[in-house]
Amino acid sequence: MPGGFPTPSSKTTESASCRHSRRMCRICQEEASCCSRGRRTLCLTTPVTFPTLLDEEYAVRQESFFYYLFGVKEVGCYACIDIDKEEITLFIPTPVLAHKIFMVVYDKGDFEKMYGTRTEYVKDMEMVVEKMGTKKIYVNYGKNSDSGLTTLVPEEKWMEKYPVDKDAVHPILCECRVIKSPQEIEIMRVAAKAGVECHLEAMKHCRPGVLESYVLSKLESYGKENYNTDIQPYLGIVASGMGAATLHYRLNDKLIEENELILCDCGQLIQGYASDITTTFPSNGKFTPEQKAIYNIVLKMNRTVEAKLKPGVSWRDMHLLSERILLSGLKDLGILKGDVKEMAEKRVGYLFMPHGLGHLIGIDVHEVGGYLKSTPERDAQPGLRNLRTARHMLERMAITVEPGCYFIDFLLNDGAKLLGIPTSYIDFDKVLFTHALDSTLHEVGRSEDRRRRGDYRDGDRPTVSRGTISLCFLAAENCGADRSVHGRKGLEGHTRRLVDLRSCLSFYVGSRATRWSFCWGFGAVSYTHLRAHETPEHLVCRLLLEKKKKKKK
Repeated sequence: MPGGFPTPSSKTTESASCRHSRRMCRICQEEASCCSRGRRTLCLTTPVTFPTLLDEEYAVRQESFFYYLFGVKEVGCYACIDIDKEEITLFIPTPVLAHKIFMVVYDKGDFEKMYGTRTEYVKDMEMVVEKMGTKKIYVNYGKNSDSGLTTLVPEEKWMEKYPVDKDAVHPILCECRVIKSPQEIEIMRVAAKAGVECHLEAMKHCRPGVLESYVLSKLESYGKENYNTDIQPYLGIVASGMGAATLHYRLNDKLIEENELILCDCGQLIQGYASDITTTFPSNGKFTPEQKAIYNIVLKMNRTVEAKLKPGVSWRDMHLLSERILLSGLKDLGILKGDVKEMAEKRVGYLFMPHGLGHLIGIDVHEVGGYLKSTPERDAQPGLRNLRTARHMLERMAITVEPGCYFIDFLLNDGAKLLGIPTSYIDFDKVLFTHALDSTLHEVGRSEDRRRRGDYRDGDRPTVSRGTISLCFLAAENCGADRSVHGRKGLEGHTRRLVDLRSCLSFYVGSRATRWSFCWGFGAVSYTHLRAHETPEHLVCRLLLEKKKKKKK
């Protein structure tokens, strides 16, 4: 295993899930809402959704609450917990014998060996629940405060003869998931370490002339090869240049160019628990002065919040603190003018950091429990309403610290007007000057009249820094320059072997269709023409340049 860090055994996950179930039962026993007399049973199901009209198998991730309580990876199962006796019964689909020809099929004995839980078939669920002496059934029904979607609950016909409580269990389970057990923390450390190593691998392979998808593939394949990560916790993002200004960029298909910033937002999933890491670094391994200035502002935001975090601290206050650091830093650069406290009160910081500071994390990337009836309500102000929680920090609560700084055309113009946020504090000439120096290649073909204030294409202003930068430094001290690792003060002294593509890349400024027409024009190019450290993309660039030189002769 890379770095010598042990991966938690499957037994750790299984025993942890059993402890989660017992913990939930004991809280239910203490809760007044669950103190009615008689045997009480919690029924849970794991829904499965496949594309319709297709019969292929697809990667499916277990429903989060079900995995938390039982540690079961197989889908299509139900489970019951006898709350009073703290006993679990797992119900699995009846195996189809014909399936044994094509796939691995588990029966009751297999499940009992794997999970150490009493196992029955779904068709016998009514009979088993009745034999338990059940007087009331609780189901995990509730709304996710991030997505607004509600949990799916079993709706079996036989359940109608029992009183069904849909309100008591969900907030208890959410609160249980917020506070991590020592076993969960161990697994999450491995997930974070795997994510760090994957990001370092992405930096190692990132260079001008390759596609964003190439960098993403290197990151994901490293996780598969070294940590057996078959499913990603969320769709990865590798965005370069202007694309990085889109918070949820999904294309990952642009050719990376010289002097661009790369925003890499990817995590890893280890034994059902997610990591979420975002890093920003220059495509050629060296920041421009303007890029470095903004990067260090965001780095200061990240480090300051991490130093302040402790039980009892308000997450809302941490977000406002990061905004003040951002506003102060931009003022020192001359991008903003005026009183920082006044700008913060008028929500100017939202124009440059339109997302929340971070989020709870665990089995889900955006872990449940952000807003419950017992926690502070969501603030309606711009920026603050994007916070995924406003809670006070608790011991063993896991949360990400992801400040950022964006220059988004819409927000700095029409968006600010719609929200009533004054833009008089912004020196737009300085913003455009900073942006113009950020990537000279983007200026090709742009006429002077388009440099007027606000007269830019949508997304022309790229992001310059964002992310849980701190996680990237965990392995930095043990790596050499060949691993392309960030130092704590940025990328000073950062070394990387590069193929010089400055002249070649000038051909690629233009529409995506034009770039691909160049590539396809060569037909089947033999890989034997590749030089040392040269990718197929580099080969195409080199052949284009050679072709142009021949025409001149």
